[in-house]
Amino acid sequence: MIKEKRKYKRVMVKINLIYKVMGVRGEASLWTVDLGGGGLRLQLREKAKPGTMVEMGISVPPGDPIFFSLGRIVWQRRCPDNVEEPLRYYETGVEFVKMDVENRAKVIKFVHAKLKETGNES
Repeated sequence: MIKEKRKYKRVMVKINLIYKVMGVRGEASLWTVDLGGGGLRLQLREKAKPGTMVEMGISVPPGDPIFFSLGRIVWQRRCPDNVEEPLRYYETGVEFVKMDVENRAKVIKFVHAKLKETGNES
């Protein structure tokens, strides 16, 4: 059995967010793959090195006002090629490094509610 290293539980959920690499012009709108109190997983079209800092604007729960967070890319791996999706993607793990307490609490509450909804809360 593999021991989970994460401090916070995660849930598979698609939430739209605004994403910007620090020091690079432009931003993108994309979807989360999963979300937890400590970070999230995304599919990026570009390669990024671990340690790269990113700014994110996210609305949790969806429909609430957007809040901003600073994150750090922890890992990245190329997604398998998909005949139906000709673009190449990189699955990317992002750790929240700066998020105020109230917003982190909102994320944790949202994740626990989603886990309870799906019957995956232990």
